[in-house]
Amino acid sequence: MNTSPHISDFRERIVCGRRKITRSFILGFVNRMYEHIEKIKPSFFEATTAMAFDYFRHCGIVAAVIETGLGGRLDSTNVVDPVVSVITGIAVDHVHYLGNTIEGIAGEKAGIIKKGKPVVIGKLPSEARKVILEKAIKEGSEFKDSWKNVSGKILERSDRGFKFSLGENKVKYTFPEIGDFQLINIKTAYSVLKIFCEKQEVPFESEIFIRALKNISRNSQLHGRFELVSRNPKIVIDVSHNLEAIKNLKRILSIFVTRNSMLSWE
Repeated sequence: MNTSPHISDFRERIVCGRRKITRSFILGFVNRMYEHIEKIKPSFFEATTAMAFDYFRHCGIVAAVIETGLGGRLDSTNVVDPVVSVITGIAVDHVHYLGNTIEGIAGEKAGIIKKGKPVVIGKLPSEARKVILEKAIKEGSEFKDSWKNVSGKILERSDRGFKFSLGENKVKYTFPEIGDFQLINIKTAYSVLKIFCEKQEVPFESEIFIRALKNISRNSQLHGRFELVSRNPKIVIDVSHNLEAIKNLKRILSIFVTRNSMLSWE
């Protein structure tokens, strides 16, 4: 997995399984590539992306999740030829680089769509959805709107997560993270994994997907994303930095701090 930014340790950006990239590999990579770095003058993110790819090769990974830095069209991560492209959400952000309209930003994000390779979207504004769909049609790429194509809804909420349904069955599942937007993420991941398994010709088992969701809290290393650092008193750290993220944070806090309407479980 390749994610950014890091919170307390650069190694959070590059993870294989649950293991962060080692300090010795970072030093070795910089020493080996120093001459090229000095000559090419890549950005910090470009050099980090190259390091991530080299580390994934070193680890012999079978599949990787690569997160773009800014936009997508001109992003250094866009050198990959993906099994499936994913656009989780679009909001006005990084306007100096991506433009100050949803349509313009969507156009930059759509740059990760490759010819003939499927693309999955989360719950997007209608104007962004239109831009992504047009790009998918132009590239001959299968288009999947996970929010519309995957059924499911939140049934109960608490300060420890929420219970939800997914797909056509009536089973009630538990997700140990707060925030209604997490259901969007779950549906998106569900759609992506189904397509990935189909393309790799391996069976997709929804129950394994659900079991992975149940373990996500103890396995997650995404610090600063509504990270609960204390329950008494309640202290949360969050890195929301655009309007849509702040709105999500406000909704989460309304659930987290309200006691009277709370449904809690262990």
